[in-house]
Amino acid sequence: SKKPLWQVEYCYSFNRKQEKPAKLIVCGYRDRVKEGLGKVGAEYWGIDLREENYLEFIDKDKLVYLTGDSEVELDDVTPDNVYIVGGLVDHNRIKFGTYNKAKGEGIRHGRLPINQNVTLRSTHILTVNHTFEILVKKLSGDDWKSALQSTIPVRKKDEGIRKREKKQQKEGENQGQEEAHKEESQEGQEQQEKQEEVNGDKKEIEEEKA
Repeated sequence: SKKPLWQVEYCYSFNRKQEKPAKLIVCGYRDRVKEGLGKVGAEYWGIDLREENYLEFIDKDKLVYLTGDSEVELDDVTPDNVYIVGGLVDHNRIKFGTYNKAKGEGIRHGRLPINQNVTLRSTHILTVNHTFEILVKKLSGDDWKSALQSTIPVRKKDEGIRKREKKQQKEGENQGQEEAHKEESQEGQEQQEKQEEVNGDKKEIEEEKA
């Protein structure tokens, strides 16, 4: 698959344009990815290329595994930590895959604070390149809202907005039906009271005639 290579190229291209670029490490790759990186001359890009696993050369206390399944929400992005974007191929995602990997390796984990900053569809899974871009922007001084909203594709936000509007419309229709039912019940009660009043008047007239 060319997707991992494309994502590495995108991250490198975005990072090199920043005033405060992050240190980009690509590790644990094999076979075709290794061959692809060699063909595009990635060794000259100024990124850290390593075939070994991150646990072999990075202090575990500095690692933070990013996973959408984590119950921990990131407060900030700091240069003291090394953030792992789990896996370069993000389609056919395995539920809790990265979360379980982080737990099994005894690594801290966290997720981006998406819910309170951007309206998305039900899934909050972002691509590797988008996640990297958000981290770099936050590291450069952007707040979470700005970093997330300027990075996440419009289509994902639009889908979330459409879903929210549909929900609001449905809630509005239900509320309208409840109010209409309430008005009908009130009108029926008023008519019943008027009818009882008329019947009472008729009874009084009949009694007077008798």
